[in-house]
Amino acid sequence: EQLFGYDPDEVTGKNVKMLMPKEIAAEHDGYLERYHETGIKTIMGKSRSVNVLHKSEALIECDLHLRETTIDDVKAESGQRTMYIGFVVETASTRKLERANLSNNAICDLCTVPMLSIDTEGTVLLYNRAAEDTFGYKAEEVLNKNIKMLMPKEIADNHDGYLETYMRTKEKHVIDSVRVARGRRKDGSQFPLELKIREVSKKGVDPIFVGYARDITQDMELRDAKAATDAVINRSSAPVIVIDMKGAIVRFSAAAERLFRWTEADIVGRNVKVLMPRDIARNHDEFLRNYQRTGIRKIVEPREVMGQRR
Repeated sequence: EQLFGYDPDEVTGKNVKMLMPKEIAAEHDGYLERYHETGIKTIMGKSRSVNVLHKSEALIECDLHLRETTIDDVKAESGQRTMYIGFVVETASTRKLERANLSNNAICDLCTVPMLSIDTEGTVLLYNRAAEDTFGYKAEEVLNKNIKMLMPKEIADNHDGYLETYMRTKEKHVIDSVRVARGRRKDGSQFPLELKIREVSKKGVDPIFVGYARDITQDMELRDAKAATDAVINRSSAPVIVIDMKGAIVRFSAAAERLFRWTEADIVGRNVKVLMPRDIARNHDEFLRNYQRTGIRKIVEPREVMGQRR
């Protein structure tokens, strides 16, 4: 109706030629007769670009695909009747969709975080370039396969059940939340990943699930290293103070708290000069700049200095 502009009752029972340009319509009966006589398929089962005729007599460029089928018909001598089914899609709509897909794919490939999407059966629909780098599989090895191939066996064995349960109950345990899980690379190695999944649905269309799966190996290593450093700093009997390149305090140990009578919460972010006598403090920024510029160590060695308590 939308494509041709006719109501169903205006077309049903009429010859399909009314939907064709005159020059094609004039030959159409002959095309059908020759096909019945010879059985030679010139357009049957194939896709081709054609012009169709709108009710307003405007021509519309479309992609046409014809299929032949048979149905049971007690009135026919053979008990069956041959019918032809045509799938017609406006070319402009197809091209618009292709451009949208091209744009979406380009955006996904520019994304530095692995992006994936699956259908309700776990079949992979989207797998971007960052996912290739993370999991070690090329897109053609993963697309249209079950996403379980990217999971350790103990998770993969239950994944279909998780999907089935969610589709039946709609109870969200993973959807719309950020969680830490484990992934499996092509070489079999496993790694921790941060996972977030969203359901994308539209009335009349099966939902899909879109998400990112970020490798957090380095994050966890940094976290563990920080935890170890924190433990060393806080257990040290000697005061430990850590500053950044501008002299701002970023760590202040328990021993430093006792010595200088500042709490870590109060002093972190302040310039380390607050712990120095004025005659040293006024030159400290320049000392830092000179060291960063030249690399010459004048005070980056153990030495005896004066400090100032709170």
